[in-house]
Amino acid sequence: MATATKASQRIRREPAEAVCDDLGPVHLDWSEIPPPRDIIRARRDGHLVRIPNPVLIIDSNESRGGYTFSGFSRWIAGTERRRLKDGDYSVKGLERAITIERNSPGDAACSVMPPLRAPFLDRCQRIARYPRKAIVIEASYADMRSSYEAFTESQAHPNAVVGTCLAIQERWGIPVHFIDGAELAEEFVAHLLTKFYVRHWLKAAGQGDHFQDGDI
Repeated sequence: MATATKASQRIRREPAEAVCDDLGPVHLDWSEIPPPRDIIRARRDGHLVRIPNPVLIIDSNESRGGYTFSGFSRWIAGTERRRLKDGDYSVKGLERAITIERNSPGDAACSVMPPLRAPFLDRCQRIARYPRKAIVIEASYADMRSSYEAFTESQAHPNAVVGTCLAIQERWGIPVHFIDGAELAEEFVAHLLTKFYVRHWLKAAGQGDHFQDGDI
């Protein structure tokens, strides 16, 4: 199985000037600015490194409200749906290195209350063991600090919910991201997964384990 860990793979380069820049106008709403066309543009010695696209793994238990990443076909080689040990999303070949947990606003509100609180915290403790991990909540911080009656019957107080999320971040070192809605959250998760993959691929290919100035 070909994975990102093949350090012997040949590096293909092309002149940086051969690829046009897709950074368009900036004075627009996010919905009017399309995501970057390519997974990332990594430059080494003045040339762009051509990096094979990853396959993303979607946990088989992820609900229909989960992500398909269908809008990011230029970033990825496809998706596979199968059981993940922890979390909802990962990268093929790197399942033990990265996992992302998705929470809808209702999930986040209910998870801090019994009977879901204990299993949720147990899950966080397992996720904390991964080198790269995150919890992505499909709502802004302002939304999670407001009434939940529009999406759940949970009686959890907003202060208890955001307080628990931020306590998890400090206790287990799991970054918690409040992203304004499912569409932006899907894009954000795609960024997290693919950029982690690219950094891992560059390291395996002897190109360093970090991005350089000019990589986007």
